[in-house]
Amino acid sequence: MFWGKHMANKNHMLLVLEFFNKDQHGLLEEDINVKDKKKIPIVQQITFPKVRKCFEVIDEGTQF
Repeated sequence: MFWGKHMANKNHMLLVLEFFNKDQHGLLEEDINVKDKKKIPIVQQITFPKVRKCFEVIDEGTQF
């Protein structure tokens, strides 16, 4: 997944799960460890603005 000029992979999403609370991102572990990678609701969920905001915080190196 791309955000801005950067690319996020599964490891970045796992960082979001580990260091941010669910209210900040809205993801579940099942959203990241999926068997059917073509499920549209999951793709939409991992591209939510809340998730992208968490990626920005990680990118900025802000204390999270």
